[in-house]
Amino acid sequence: MDSLAFSWILTDMEESFDLIIPGSDILKLKTLADVVGYVEEHISK
Repeated sequence: MDSLAFSWILTDMEESFDLIIPGSDILKLKTLADVVGYVEEHISK
């Protein structure tokens, strides 16, 4: 997956789950599994 597709996925996740993912956290997300784990962790709080 290229960086443009990855940014679209992040944007869709933020909108779908009403999240704001800080830039410092985005830099840590390297795979789709990382993004899913991040969302799961932050929506369960």
